Order: sequence, then C-alpha cells, then structure tokens
Amino acid sequence: MKTLSEQTILREYVKQVLCEDEGYGGMVGASFDMSPYGAHFASGNAIYTTFIKPFVDVKDVAMGKTKELSQKAQTLGKVAFETVGSTLLPFLYSQHEEIFKKEKEEIDKIKAQYGEVYNATWDAFKDNDVALTAFFCFPGAVLTGLMAKKAPDVAINMLSTISGGTIDSFLDKVKKSYHLGSPSGGKSKSSAGGGGGGGSGGMGGNYDMGFGGGSTGGGSVGEALVRELAGDKKKPKLSDIVTNQKVVKKALSSPEAQRMQQEARDIVKGTLQAVFEQAQAVITANSLEDLQKKLGKPLKGLDKLKGMQPQERAAAEKQLLTTLKKSMKEMYSKNLEMQVKQATDAGIPENSGYVKLYVSAIQKIKSL
Repeated sequence: MKTLSEQTILREYVKQVLCEDEGYGGMVGASFDMSPYGAHFASGNAIYTTFIKPFVDVKDVAMGKTKELSQKAQTLGKVAFETVGSTLLPFLYSQHEEIFKKEKEEIDKIKAQYGEVYNATWDAFKDNDVALTAFFCFPGAVLTGLMAKKAPDVAINMLSTISGGTIDSFLDKVKKSYHLGSPSGGKSKSSAGGGGGGGSGGMGGNYDMGFGGGSTGGGSVGEALVRELAGDKKKPKLSDIVTNQKVVKKALSSPEAQRMQQEARDIVKGTLQAVFEQAQAVITANSLEDLQKKLGKPLKGLDKLKGMQPQERAAAEKQLLTTLKKSMKEMYSKNLEMQVKQATDAGIPENSGYVKLYVSAIQKIKSL
C-alpha cells in the first residue's frame, strides 16, 4: 500500500504537470457557465469527473491485473494515466466542440433562410437548438409524434408554416370546425399543389378538405381522409387529423420543406461523420507513440514510466493505452448520447430519423 506521503507527492506531481502545460493542459481547470451547442461536458472538471476519475479510482480498471507490474509500477501507471488523460481529453474535446460549433453556424443559416418555420417552432421547443435541428431534419416525425398529439393546435400552425401555405385552405377549415381560428390569419394562401377549395360543413360530413385533388385526379385526399378517420359518421379527433400521414406528407411535399430537410440532414450527417473520424483517428492508435504522432503533441506524464524496467514499462504502456482508449471512446459516445437526450427530452420522438442517425454513429464509435 502507498503511504500518505507517496500519495501526496504523486498528486502534487500531477498538479504541477497540468499547470506547466502551456499547450492544452490549462483547459483542465476551465469552466463555463453554459455549455456550447453540442458540448455537454464543456468544463474541465466535468471531463475529469466523467471520463478520467472513474478509471483512476478503480485500480483494476485503470491499470488491470497485470502480473508484470509491481505495486509501485501500478501506482506510477495510474498517475501517468491521470496526467495524460487530464491533458489529452480536454484537448480532444476542444476539437470536438469545434465540430459542433461549425454545425451551429450552419444551422443558424437555415434559421435565417427558413425564418417562418423557425419562428413557428422555436417556442414549441422552448429555445432548444438541438431539438430545433432535429425538427429541421425530420419534421414528419415530430408532426406525427407525441408533441402533435399533446398540442395539435401548435402542430397545425407548424403544418401551415412548413407547407408554405399550400394546405391552408384545408387547415383553415379544420381550425374553424374545432374553433381554433385560422392558421393564415383568416385569409388562406393560394395552394401551389392544385385542387384547393371545395365543400363546407362539419368534419363528420363528406366534403373536400382543400388539398390533393385538382389535376392529380381521383378525388380529394381530404375526402378520403374523412372516410378513413370517421367513416362519414362521426367527427374525428383533432389529433388524428393533425398527425395523419397524408396531411403531413402533403405539408412536407412543398419544395421549400424538401430543401430545408435535405440541407439540415446533410449538416447533421457531416457533423456525425466528422466526430466519428476524429474518434477513429485516436482510438485506433496502436501505441502511445502512434497516438502522439496523430495528435502532433507529446503526451504529458509519460516520463513517469521512464524509470521502470523494460518489461514493466511495456506492460504499463499497454495498459495505459488500453485505458486511454476506453476513456476516449466513452467521451465521444457519451456526448452524442447527451445530444440525443436533449432532443428527446424536448419532444423529438425516439424513432425519428435524427435519433437514428445519432444511434448509428454512437454504435460505430463503440465498436472501434
């Protein structure tokens, strides 16, 4: 067992190395009042507590039960890991933040380009940029999901805005029937999809809901929808109308909605690919020397292994690299998991395409 004096000396050594490091070690003590977009462990303390300390605290996890290592060598190995990890992970995380910073800048451009959609959804997601990004990517999942069922009046306004007004004649009738007011301020916009207009009466009647007919032939989607939902006998629930796949599909068929979705998806896919490539580069390093080459920086703390016998040092370096890889893999995957949680907590369905993209990326990183 280590004496109290040994423990104190080792801890002081770690502190000294971190303070002396002018490259990236100074980030360990950094703290931010609010995490940047996409960065859920932005402070140095959060990174240390979540991705380094658990491995340091559990000796058998940090260094492993290696016969070649004496108790002294295991102690030095743990200190080396704590020192290396406390400088390496904040440095990698800063690069990770840059990826999401770039995504935020690109998403802000979409906000400006599709301002009406942004304004219609911002309040619904309670100023949650992650959820808003998920909506831009896969609005259909949100409009047919739990949020639309809980707040169908909000969903109607979203449908109106994201369709560019092409189904307002239909939505105006829905709002009138359910005493919600008109999504277009009492004046329907002209339909770009053809067919609009037609019919009057209660929702339980057989009347044209205002989209899907015209040149396409075969009658109105609105008429078919009434028969499908109510059998021409009773008034369907508002949530059933708002979340109906035909209604949502029609709203999302506008050229503007299609462009918005594609642009947002390309941005998110690019982000996840960049994160994976960054993680892959460091996690697949086959030695500490290889890892340093990929980083372009020396790893602070490796000097503690220099006094070991060659056999001990080889075993210690192997265990150190293995533990670093576990720690780094946890850092990359956990941050993406937190991104998903922030989105789902705000109402993005777990079966949405956005969540599926993240789940796929997380699985790829964990399999490295």
